Amino acid sequence: MKDDLLPLILAAMHFLSFKEKIILQNKLDNSRDLALLSIDDISMLIGRRVMSRSWNGNEFLRMAEQAKSILESFEIQMLHFEDSKYPALVREIFDPPFMLFYRGNIQAVEAPCVSVVGTRKPSMKSAQAAFDFSKSAGENGCTVVSGMAFGIDSSAHKGAISGNGKSVAVLPCGADAVYPVANRRLAVR
Repeated sequence: MKDDLLPLILAAMHFLSFKEKIILQNKLDNSRDLALLSIDDISMLIGRRVMSRSWNGNEFLRMAEQAKSILESFEIQMLHFEDSKYPALVREIFDPPFMLFYRGNIQAVEAPCVSVVGTRKPSMKSAQAAFDFSKSAGENGCTVVSGMAFGIDSSAHKGAISGNGKSVAVLPCGADAVYPVANRRLAVR
């Protein structure tokens, strides 16, 4: 990576596709070069008219510096699409994430995975079924992937942990936060 702020800025440019972010990354040397570009300059470089009013290069640079500080404070790791640790299955998505942010052991996603997701208000029987299934999956070497939400998701993570398995939470928020807050202890486990 040319500089560690460039991928953070590109990751935050939600008005660009994955391929367009790769084009910019390959054409620019550093984050300051990107921050100096106008939206018209960006349009010219990627070959498509971009109609975003949210682009302010200096503001994106400031946000990237702030994000870097948060990453360091919370010991959050980042994986660029070209990193060898970037999960192979995620790489196959049509428009994959340019960057992944994680805490913990990223190798957990290299094991066979099962995803368990469901309602936030399950019956006791359904919650127990999610727990039991995930516990068995964990005991058999599978990583359980869910969303850390209340209900089935939480039951799945608890089951995986109970079975001495691995658990991966795909969060709807930043890796510096746990939502819902009531699941902080579960996230630590």
